[in-house]
Amino acid sequence: MSSKSEKQKILVTSALPYANGSLHVGQLAGAYLPADLFVRYHHRVGSDVVFICGSDEHGVAITLAADARQTTPQAIVDSFHPQLKATFDRAAFTLDYYGRTSSPEHHKTAQAFFKVLHDGGWLVTRTEEQFYDEKADRWLPDRYVEGICPHCEHPDARGDECEKCGTWIEAKTLGEPRSKLTGNTPILKETTHWYFKLSEIAPELEGLVLAQDAAVG
Repeated sequence: MSSKSEKQKILVTSALPYANGSLHVGQLAGAYLPADLFVRYHHRVGSDVVFICGSDEHGVAITLAADARQTTPQAIVDSFHPQLKATFDRAAFTLDYYGRTSSPEHHKTAQAFFKVLHDGGWLVTRTEEQFYDEKADRWLPDRYVEGICPHCEHPDARGDECEKCGTWIEAKTLGEPRSKLTGNTPILKETTHWYFKLSEIAPELEGLVLAQDAAVG
């Protein structure tokens, strides 16, 4: 805990926007403006605060955008990253650093975090089943699987959500699942995933959030 003579050191981050499209006002107001207001407050009270963010250039959202435009994921992120950064600049957000997850710096930092968590016993592995498209020779994330919604029987529900009834679903519960890549029926194969033991530090995190709310209030 810092003494009254020391500046409070605060790191502020926001959810990384996918580099697959332009930002709209709702995203700026909902995900980034609250963080920016928090940072401006701490600047005014003299805290040592740093605000960082960046473009998320990995994940299904990127590959879906590339498929839709018949181009490569790299072309998508190279097109939208500068646009996202320019949007934050024009909106005068007080970001100290805006990067991209494809950068060597990000890779090095992410690997360092992973190693610390792994060596500290904070990660566990679990074997689960995931859809696999044998014709495309690719694992299928949930958005790459479509089928019949188990709740409303909509025939074109996605593997993560049914757009007709708005229900969150798991891909394995879809009826007559099909691959969005080839239209073929995918098979289920075992794959290994890493999980962080968040529950073990939940009480401490809750205490930190409550303490910060009290400090701001």
